[in-house]
Amino acid sequence: KMRIRAFHLNDSPKMVHRSTEVAALKKRYFQDTSIEDIHRRKYVYSDGVTEKEIVLVGNVHLVEAYQGRIYVEQWQDAFDEKGKLKTDDMMEFMAVPISWYITQPDKLSKKDLGMYEFIERYLR
Repeated sequence: KMRIRAFHLNDSPKMVHRSTEVAALKKRYFQDTSIEDIHRRKYVYSDGVTEKEIVLVGNVHLVEAYQGRIYVEQWQDAFDEKGKLKTDDMMEFMAVPISWYITQPDKLSKKDLGMYEFIERYLR
């Protein structure tokens, strides 16, 4: 999990100029998200002991379920007053695919070529 933390793009000054691109990607991935797509599950931290219940947004386009983690306490907080998913709270959206790009690039390019190509442009 440490390598994923290293790739939180929201913390990267280099990502500021790409924030509209990331927002557009999130919009494309999650445009039809509904309450039925929100799930809670237990997550065990890397210490193997500490557990926390987290909220995930399920989506077939994600490279793995954790990419859909949304940092809210209650699933209802995942949506704005208009019923749209608040994707700003999805800090793992880019972190997980970048981790895959580093550790298993072939798998990422097969699962989501568009994300692979976006990361390729970002890292140049």
